[in-house]
Amino acid sequence: MMLSVVTPFHARATNLGARNSSRMRGVQLATPKAPRVQARRTACRTVAVIFPPNLFARFMIPRPGYELGMEDAKDNYFGQIHKEFSAWKQTSESWVEGEFLQRRLKVHSKANGHKLLQAIQQEFYSPNGGGCQIRRETQSTTSLCCQEVRAMFNESRSEVVIDVPFPEDETNFKQAQSIMQKVEDLKNQHW
Repeated sequence: MMLSVVTPFHARATNLGARNSSRMRGVQLATPKAPRVQARRTACRTVAVIFPPNLFARFMIPRPGYELGMEDAKDNYFGQIHKEFSAWKQTSESWVEGEFLQRRLKVHSKANGHKLLQAIQQEFYSPNGGGCQIRRETQSTTSLCCQEVRAMFNESRSEVVIDVPFPEDETNFKQAQSIMQKVEDLKNQHW
């Protein structure tokens, strides 16, 4: 229902609506509002479907040499190391090319980080192995390399990163185990 005021202009111009006329400016017309139709907002729920791991997948995936009883030596060594030293991670991202076992240690202060580096230097120092010195790499980084053990102290992050070469045979495996045990003992002493 639309109410409008009839003027002589409206009587003459029937094709113009009351709202389109220039004379009706400022006059408020009473019109019923049409009901607004709004879309209902419903919560979008995402259902996470968790599939259980296929316990038989490792038997279904063929592995070379598995039928002959030969396991991959690197996986075998890493599995044995991971049982004893779960905080050590296998990585290939290091200062030098190759695979390494890496341990990241958070230190509470710069003094503790430098003490840990000095303890590593004293533990792995050998008189015939030259270059076992603590060197300042950048403004906030100090590094050390003794008997293939690389340690880097990052002062800005307050962490010491220790790299040990990944063992490729039985002798290197035992050597890496002893190195990691010494590093863990040093960490416990200087914590």
